[in-house]
Parts: sequence; C-alpha cells; structure tokens
Amino acid sequence: MSDPLSTALQSVKMATDVVRILRTAEGGFERAELKLQIANLAEALANARLGILDAQVEIAELKRRITDLKANAERRATVIRRRNLLYSKSEAAEEGPYCTRCFEIDDRLVSLSMLPAGFRDLCTYECPHCKSLY
Repeated sequence: MSDPLSTALQSVKMATDVVRILRTAEGGFERAELKLQIANLAEALANARLGILDAQVEIAELKRRITDLKANAERRATVIRRRNLLYSKSEAAEEGPYCTRCFEIDDRLVSLSMLPAGFRDLCTYECPHCKSLY
C-alpha cells in the first residue's frame, strides 16, 4: 500500500496542473476538451480526498497504538518480580501474583490460581489463561 498522504499530494498537484491549463487557455478549448479537463480535475480532487481520508484513518490508528504503548509502559513500571512471580504495586498494597508468561508475551496481567493442596508438591499456582505452572 502506498503512503496515503503522498497519493493525496500527487492528486492535488495534478488538480493544480489542470487548473493552470484551464487558466492559461486563450479560448482555444473546444467544448469536448474543456469537459475532459474538468473531468480530470474532478478525478484528481476525488483521489486527493480519498488519500486524505486514508491518512486520517492511519493517523487515528497510530494514535491509538501510541496510547496503548504508553499504557503498557505505565503498567510495566508498576510491576515487580519476586521469585519468578509478578506483583503489581498499588498505593494501597501489593496485588498478585500474576503470570510471567502472559505478561511478557501478551502484555496481560493474568491473576494466577492456587492449585489444590494435593497438587502443590512441585508448584503452587497455575495460569488460567496459558496453563503455565509456578
């Protein structure tokens, strides 16, 4: 996919060129040629509008992505690791433990579930999302 702003700028340049041709014409245009130039102008302006709309969509998506990345960075700043488990520091207390794998791979804080007493010989927690054992 080409850059939508470049496409829009090329279309605006083409429209400007057509307007310049129409302005400098000394009445020598025949009606059919004039209609063709006006059709070219309309097409160039429509392409420019579509390019600008595509650019707006792309800019909105990039802004959303930036917001997501900032939120992830803020969340990462509040997470601490202790004995291969993650905990989140809040003003009131520590929360957790959370799954290390889900946080590092998927950027998700998934609370771990404690295994029943009979299953705690080798591990204590299980992630309900990815089934990792801790």
